[in-house]
Amino acid sequence: VACPVISVGSTPACAAADKFPGVTEIHPGNYTFYDRQQVAVGGCQEGDVGVTVLTRVIGHYASHMLCDTGSLAVSKDVAPQDQAFGAVAGHALLLQSVSQEVGKLVVAGTMAAPNPADYPVGTLLQIVPNHSCLTAACHPVYYVVEDGKVIDAWHPCRGW
Repeated sequence: VACPVISVGSTPACAAADKFPGVTEIHPGNYTFYDRQQVAVGGCQEGDVGVTVLTRVIGHYASHMLCDTGSLAVSKDVAPQDQAFGAVAGHALLLQSVSQEVGKLVVAGTMAAPNPADYPVGTLLQIVPNHSCLTAACHPVYYVVEDGKVIDAWHPCRGW
């Protein structure tokens, strides 16, 4: 039987090899962005993750800090390493729970509310998603940021 198409793919496979002899197509999964799931399984390092979701602190409560990132922005996939919905880049904060449009942030390890003085209402933070494929599918534009400045806007293809 002739087999004109030899297809392989997964994020870990694409991360581990740079040549695929005899293969006519590859499906790299979320290799383009990586995410917290790939960090958890050793497919990449935290610094390799190339996607975040910008969020704003919108409130403080006794048990958590509220942000404007919910499941419509990051999905409802939890991370195997901590059962959170995402982590805040550069801060010891986890996105502990999400509803449709808001999320609860807590201090990693203690699960306590962050100090409001450290994160005033309006503070912008970057959520590192657990699953970048679903996160990317939630957004109509990807803003490319370099040195803290937006340098481009990418519009993903939609539909299959």
